[in-house]
Amino acid sequence: MATDIKYCTGDSFSDSKRLKNTLWENWKEIFNDDDSYINLFFRDKYRPNRVFCATLDNQIVSCVHSVPYAFKLFGELVNSTYITAVNTLPEYRGQGIYPGLFDYYLNQAAKQNIVLTTLIVQEKWLFIFYKRLGYSDIFKKKHTRLYQSSQDVDIEIYTSDALYDYYEKHFLSAQFRPIHSRTDFETILKFLAIYDGSAFVAYDSDKNITGAAFVTNEDGELLILELICNNEIARENLVNQICSKYSVKSVNLAYNSNEADANRFGMIRIIKPHKLLEVCAAKYPNLQLQLSIIDAIVKDNSGTYTISDGYCNYSTEVNKPISIDEVLPRLFKEIEQQCGDKIDTAISLMLE
Repeated sequence: MATDIKYCTGDSFSDSKRLKNTLWENWKEIFNDDDSYINLFFRDKYRPNRVFCATLDNQIVSCVHSVPYAFKLFGELVNSTYITAVNTLPEYRGQGIYPGLFDYYLNQAAKQNIVLTTLIVQEKWLFIFYKRLGYSDIFKKKHTRLYQSSQDVDIEIYTSDALYDYYEKHFLSAQFRPIHSRTDFETILKFLAIYDGSAFVAYDSDKNITGAAFVTNEDGELLILELICNNEIARENLVNQICSKYSVKSVNLAYNSNEADANRFGMIRIIKPHKLLEVCAAKYPNLQLQLSIIDAIVKDNSGTYTISDGYCNYSTEVNKPISIDEVLPRLFKEIEQQCGDKIDTAISLMLE
């Protein structure tokens, strides 16, 4: 076990250029992503104060990149982060460095009033790993094949501002998902282009956008990452445009699903349970619930939370507690049983 590990944020390094180059090289060595994608991330999303590092003998041996997002939580926007490019140099793995770094990251995020943090899981064994760190695997997806119905279709032109306005309006009523800002959206469009992808739009007769699809074609694998539309006409038009552009007869669609047979792919971690439960209580004033919680990492979260009559009260007493990763599944179940509202969870178009 490494005993001389130090944890810090990137803005504590005096040489910011050297720091950025080191992080870039570590990312490339471990993930071997396309240079254009790594450059895009470091240009549009990287900030020194948003990277959390573990150092040994003045060398960065592990890091977590954190990206801020607004999160739609029961109708209210709260602060969240998305973590990506989590890495430890091969020769330093298995020494407990990353769990220690994650402990540091979560406690720093708590001090910054971050309510939730999310991630996309790339390998199945990581579900168990992140569950031990307090994550819940509530984001799930399914795939379906969509088929071209006509080749007689024009590829529609759009502006990014109009497309974003449609996207934002579409998710105004979202219950539980990260929300992209306008600048996020510009980065997403650049990301799609790197992998031979694009956004597609459908219009009605008055040239109002009625649907949008976001497509990648990484290594020749054509995939719709997000498909939103007002009606079946728009949906059919979008599929026809995509198939026409890429000269195929069908395309695969990945979509968020809460069905039992859906595949888990994304996880979420509560950092500020009191804020989350306060928002929930205000949204569901008829909800009556008491949760005794243990958080082994952000220890100030441990205690008993009582939701009643639209408010959430906290006490430090703990009696027959559940772990922090069990809170959301339990909460969603109680909301459905007591209030008749099934929570739809979703996450998409994140920089994975």
